[in-house]
Amino acid sequence: QNRSLRPCSAVLSLCLSLDPPKSSYMAGRLFCLVILSSCFQLSLSRILLFWAVDSSERTQETVQANVEHVKNLGIDHDVILAHYRGSRRDWDQKWYREHVTKSLSGTGFKFHFLQRAYKAGDWEERYEFVWALDSDIDLSKADLRQFLEMARHMNSAIVGPTFVEKGGMSLAQDGGSVIRREGHSPKRHTSHH
Repeated sequence: QNRSLRPCSAVLSLCLSLDPPKSSYMAGRLFCLVILSSCFQLSLSRILLFWAVDSSERTQETVQANVEHVKNLGIDHDVILAHYRGSRRDWDQKWYREHVTKSLSGTGFKFHFLQRAYKAGDWEERYEFVWALDSDIDLSKADLRQFLEMARHMNSAIVGPTFVEKGGMSLAQDGGSVIRREGHSPKRHTSHH
């Protein structure tokens, strides 16, 4: 059985076991139907993880750890890697075959690659969310289920974690659960108003 459908099976079993009084029978069944419908919609949702990557060992380790984390959480996903330096041949081929849905190669910026991939796909029908990630973001300790639930709740067209500078290292707003690796923060000249 699909791991993401297990909670829905539990909801269905609970609904079938309920024996509401006759006066509220229809309301109880309708409530179960609404809950079950929402459960199936969420369990069938899929996200796209999109990275523009080089072929450095550090990038490969970070992306692979992030994909493993998403997989271990049971989040249904696809992975697209856009190689701006190096190519798919520079990556572990077994891992690549098992985890990468599609890849692109060339020059340009992340959003140029994203636009190219978007034009070639059916993303509106296939994905609930498209997440264009920086390759230096470590998601391995992040509560991604909570992030996705918040994104669903906000019903916003674009969402993303907020980063703040603290001691030369960028940290996510959520107490450091998503960490941008030290040394990858752009140096910014700020003026205080």
